[in-house]
Amino acid sequence: MYCDLHAHSRKHNTFIYGCENKRYLERRLQEQVFPLMLHKNAADKFSFEDCKFRIQRSKEGTGRVVVWMMGVANSYTMETSFGGSTLGGRSDTHFCTQDYEMMGRYFCETLLDYCDMEPAKVRRTPFDGEETHHRLNNKFPFIMLLTTD
Repeated sequence: MYCDLHAHSRKHNTFIYGCENKRYLERRLQEQVFPLMLHKNAADKFSFEDCKFRIQRSKEGTGRVVVWMMGVANSYTMETSFGGSTLGGRSDTHFCTQDYEMMGRYFCETLLDYCDMEPAKVRRTPFDGEETHHRLNNKFPFIMLLTTD
């Protein structure tokens, strides 16, 4: 995994720019798993909905795209807003130093979960209610979340 860290002045929240995998069908959407896990771990700061995975021609020289072209499937730029969060209880608040530190901690904890292949920790999406489970599986059929149960 490669992740370049940046600040953003126009969008709110923390989000990721990734590189969409169109080369290998068996790896389709793989690049979105880690950001989705991060969203689950830091829902009041990190927005999966704000993540983008398309590679714009103007971004072909950026670190994430160059590293991705070298074969690193999970190559990201994580952006955190100067403007703060619009999510949950943090809506309309600015980020402070503690928020940035916590985002770093969430990133590292999510990375450990993402890399931990212990079968006892892997299970299908843990959502309440059959309707929610069905709706999310239809929208994100590739999701495998790791738990600490």
